[in-house]
Amino acid sequence: MEATPIETEDPKVILRRVGNVLTVVGLADIAWMIYVVSSGHRYSSSFNIFAVIAGVLLRRGSLRTVRVVRVFAAFMFAAFAGLLVALPIIFPLDLIQTYLRITPASQLAGWGTFFLVVLALLWWVHQSLTATPVEMAIQNAKLGRPRLWHRPESGFVIGVGLVALLSIILPLSNRSESARQAIERARAQVGADHRYFVSSLATSWSSGSGTHVRATVLAYTDSSIESVEIEWRE
Repeated sequence: MEATPIETEDPKVILRRVGNVLTVVGLADIAWMIYVVSSGHRYSSSFNIFAVIAGVLLRRGSLRTVRVVRVFAAFMFAAFAGLLVALPIIFPLDLIQTYLRITPASQLAGWGTFFLVVLALLWWVHQSLTATPVEMAIQNAKLGRPRLWHRPESGFVIGVGLVALLSIILPLSNRSESARQAIERARAQVGADHRYFVSSLATSWSSGSGTHVRATVLAYTDSSIESVEIEWRE
């Protein structure tokens, strides 16, 4: 029996199919999160609960959920793909080379495969929820005037914009006085034979204790990378 093209399918069928996939993905992510956390490791994800809730609502035929999910899928796709392209801008090239050199090929292959699967899933969700039958169903439902963030392409714009902003902010932050102090403090702990890069820098202020600075500094050589947590008060 020949499959029905998505452009002529019943929109309810499309929503149910996407909802089923998101629900399964979300539940699998929750199960994996529980396993990782119970093993004493940290875990964060952008899917799990959101995917389950979105999946359930899509299965029920919620067109309002469609407008949210397809923008979110576009945003995540653009952000992940853009981040991969921008890595040599955000991080020093020799740091990337060290990471690739010391990471086992099997692990790189595993992460690469996972990354491609996630991108494919996000693209499929976006394409499914922007198909003509779904668009017509949204228009016929008269959900009100669509806002800027309801437009499917807005997710791509926001995702690319976020990566571009990160590509500017992180290199500039490494030239700040706080970053210089963080590197000097890390160098005092690890040694002068390493190169250093500040991967995160946060500053908070209170009237009672003044300025509190927290930073994560990557200390690396040609054969090792070490993460050093630094904090001090000014």
